[in-house]
Amino acid sequence: MVERVVEFLGAIGKRPAMVSPGVGLIANRLQMALFCEAARCVEEGLADPREIDEVVRSCFGFRLPFFGPFQIADMAGLDVYRAVLEQHRDGLGERFYVPEQLERLVDGGDTGTASGNGYYAYSDPESLQSERDRRYAALDELLGGLPPREFSRRPRPGP
Repeated sequence: MVERVVEFLGAIGKRPAMVSPGVGLIANRLQMALFCEAARCVEEGLADPREIDEVVRSCFGFRLPFFGPFQIADMAGLDVYRAVLEQHRDGLGERFYVPEQLERLVDGGDTGTASGNGYYAYSDPESLQSERDRRYAALDELLGGLPPREFSRRPRPGP
């Protein structure tokens, strides 16, 4: 039955993902993690909601139509991700723990596209990076034609 549903979804242009049962939908869990950290940034007085939305939209959010968090990490370097997580953990606490799988990969020399292996295996990392650059340039061109976003400023909440 599941196979038929997956086949049907593919036939109508959807891209189904087979996941194990767990609490919450994966997309919702990821979105809520992002939202909670964004809300903490506002509460700490680092930025207001408009500024945080702009950072997400124009920085890492720009990558997400093309690559998920694991491929983005592979391209950035898993050793870099581990160092950033360690720094965040030291300054912000255990919510930024280094996942065990990331520790094992980096300790084993699998740092992503630079080593040819990370969360994925890469036989030709240069072509992936060229494709990434091509996609980003096409999206940048598309977004360049959109009118600037208008926002009304609200006072920044205090800490």
